[in-house]
Amino acid sequence: MTAIFANNTEVIASPAALASLSQLPLLQHPYKPKWLERNAHIAIAKLIRRKPNLAHVSHAYSEQTTLSTNDNGHIGLWWHGMHSSNTTPIIVVLHTIMGSPESLHKMVTELHQLTGYKVVLCLRRGHGPLALQNSRFSLFGDLEDLTLQLNTIRQRFPHAPLFGVGTSAGSALMVNHLGKAGAASPFGAAVAYCSGFDTDTGIGNMAQPYSYAMAKQLYQHFITTNSHQLVQHRALCQRLAKAKSVKAFQHIAYPLSGHATWLQYVQATNPTLSMAHIRKPLLILNARNDPICPIGNSTPYLAAIRNHPTAMALVSTQWGSHCAHFAGQGGFDWSHQVMAQYFLAQAAH
Repeated sequence: MTAIFANNTEVIASPAALASLSQLPLLQHPYKPKWLERNAHIAIAKLIRRKPNLAHVSHAYSEQTTLSTNDNGHIGLWWHGMHSSNTTPIIVVLHTIMGSPESLHKMVTELHQLTGYKVVLCLRRGHGPLALQNSRFSLFGDLEDLTLQLNTIRQRFPHAPLFGVGTSAGSALMVNHLGKAGAASPFGAAVAYCSGFDTDTGIGNMAQPYSYAMAKQLYQHFITTNSHQLVQHRALCQRLAKAKSVKAFQHIAYPLSGHATWLQYVQATNPTLSMAHIRKPLLILNARNDPICPIGNSTPYLAAIRNHPTAMALVSTQWGSHCAHFAGQGGFDWSHQVMAQYFLAQAAH
């Protein structure tokens, strides 16, 4: 089904999802960012500039836990709002392609303030203060690592409902988990924010110069910073230094994800291959002026969303660029308010 909410917000949804979204107050009003923020490039520039310093935000994360994987890799759980009871719901946040506690600080703190829930940021290998312990990393996350993180959360808070947010590249990991786990996923509902859908063709549609600049940032983030762990891959790293797009970087770097072939990598990481098996409510939130994850990436999957057996929806706004839905009331980001209203509504069911 397709509906237009509040002038510039389009909703493509299964019948069950459309009924629930029609009850969210924020979707009944048009999303109207400030005039300059309607420019996608200005909005992204603002998003980059507002990243705080870790020393300034470390107090917001009351607990930081490092977990060791079976191959001695390091992943993390950074917690916020731990003063609440053991049965308080928990929002699990899966971060962006180069995400960190600093860059996710505003989302983490605002989701807590808007819901009263605990929030935990799941850090992947090589992110934030977690240097690579070996040569393994993946741009779109690792399901085995996420399973370890989720199991740790469930063991500590076995009676707390879980909700999930995957933002940008983290949305791929979230959707991939939901599809592979099906009804067994511990999440009661989830949000995929600024999804690129297919992790190969989607990143191939990323506009320049963003794709070129991001490829260079990925090289600095993973390769330069962890060069001592990658000496046995010197030839591969030299090829990565010449990558002129994120897609090219991914096609060269995939052997470092622990998969022997490109096909195995795609089957393990591409979320669109398992979307049909999702059995938990999923809200996908994108902007139609996003130059990094263009809304056209969703086109091959619209029929599947409309006909999905559970509550799945794609909400797209006229503005918002890439992860830059600002202009919410009370200083909160509009996107964070939508997520909070969605989770509160799902918890009430």
